[in-house]
Amino acid sequence: MTISHPSLISSSKGLESIANAKSPTIVIVGGPAGTGKTTVGEMLTASLNSAYIEGDQLHPEDNIKKMASGIPLTDDDRWGWLKTVAETSHKLCVKAAAKVNNDESDSSIYCVASCSALKKVYRETILDKIQEINSQSEIKARVFFVFLYADKQVLIARTSARKHHFMASTMVNSQFEIMQVPEGSELLEEGGNSLTVDTEGKSPEKITVEILERLHARSI
Repeated sequence: MTISHPSLISSSKGLESIANAKSPTIVIVGGPAGTGKTTVGEMLTASLNSAYIEGDQLHPEDNIKKMASGIPLTDDDRWGWLKTVAETSHKLCVKAAAKVNNDESDSSIYCVASCSALKKVYRETILDKIQEINSQSEIKARVFFVFLYADKQVLIARTSARKHHFMASTMVNSQFEIMQVPEGSELLEEGGNSLTVDTEGKSPEKITVEILERLHARSI
């Protein structure tokens, strides 16, 4: 599991005011393979001075073997993994909250996690688990999803060029078959907890700034 706490970096004028948020916030960076979830997640982590979780590394060994062999995961393969992502994210929020409390700091608390969260029901599973944990914890974390997407052929080309990653490029097709990009009431603009970002033709830096600006516009 990859967890990091990089120093705060500047990304765009005025974005430092994002740190005014008071509730611990979990930002889930989702989307199909090749959209840059890890790279963008790490940049958000640095900008928000947060903890980071690489969701792929929380998959059980059986899931990793299936994906490496080009075998699509079933819903049953994913339920436990999604709950693990939620639990691990909340645990890091609790640890960060304890540190802030000990330091008597007014710093905001963030945790960034990469997790494909391809279907609406997967996002709901993560949210439901966080809410369940919130009901039993003094730390009440809120959750927002950032869903990255791009043209399928672009993502196939990107994943084909990757080295040392268990996700086979052939998995992009199966991911697109089940993918449900957040829409309607899921979107922040409609009172939901998700925003979508078209990553095609954009650098990771530009994508990160766009995300931060849009979160800031909603006081997140």
